[in-house]
Amino acid sequence: MVTSNYNLELLEKVLEILIFYDLFSFPPTAWEIWQHHNTKLSFLEIESICNDLVKAGVILEKEGFYFLPQREDLIVTRKKRYNYSVKKLKKAYFFSRLFSRFTGIKAIAAANYIGSHNWRLGSDIDLFIITKKGYLWRSRLYCAGLAQLLLSRPTEKKKRDKICLSFYVSEEALDLRDLELAGGDPYFYYWRQGLLPLYASGDIWKKFIEANKGEKKQRKGEILKLGFWENIAKKIQLKIMSPRLQGALGNSSGVLINDNILKLYVRERRQEFRDKFNLKKYEIFKTIN
Repeated sequence: MVTSNYNLELLEKVLEILIFYDLFSFPPTAWEIWQHHNTKLSFLEIESICNDLVKAGVILEKEGFYFLPQREDLIVTRKKRYNYSVKKLKKAYFFSRLFSRFTGIKAIAAANYIGSHNWRLGSDIDLFIITKKGYLWRSRLYCAGLAQLLLSRPTEKKKRDKICLSFYVSEEALDLRDLELAGGDPYFYYWRQGLLPLYASGDIWKKFIEANKGEKKQRKGEILKLGFWENIAKKIQLKIMSPRLQGALGNSSGVLINDNILKLYVRERRQEFRDKFNLKKYEIFKTIN
């Protein structure tokens, strides 16, 4: 039983953050936990909750990092990945500058950045792109084509430091919550929280953040009328789209293709991570109830 000045719900919320990051070998600091804790508690209050959990033996702390029992090795992993990520971020910024020159691009963010500077050595560099209305297909053609010309697209055999361009949304579809798995989707929540903006035009990033807060708005069902060049770009890409992507369309939550959203992850593990997260939650929460 944990002795604390805070109620059980707040303790569990802090533990949820630690448990999720543990799945990605990332021991957060109290500051990072506070950043992702969706309450009005102050940083000092969150730090106090962390220390209460440490005193109770539910979690451990070393060098300012918090982690689950028998996971002290994650501190070394985090430090190594910091160095890997610095190099990858330089490349991500380089490509974001190139992509931002196209008139249809409104924002570019580093994605799958679960934690801070937490890319693995062998991972590719995943970018999330927001486009102007009616520029989705042309933006993808420009970005993917340029990355291909620069020999920077990932393949099945070679992914390290390559540029993955699998998620585009137009400014008409900034609220991503409709893409969440039914019954809870912790991965998608932390994925969205962890997006690192590399380029943003005007107030588009602020609009994106606001669109994913509060009450969901009914998405308009109107059919977008594409311009001539946008339609050409769409036809070209649909024609050369890989059979794997075509086969996954309608059969995988990782693939969604329309004129406002292109989400092209053939192999998506959100369900797997949710199951692991829920199992670990059950095991840990038993120790504090």
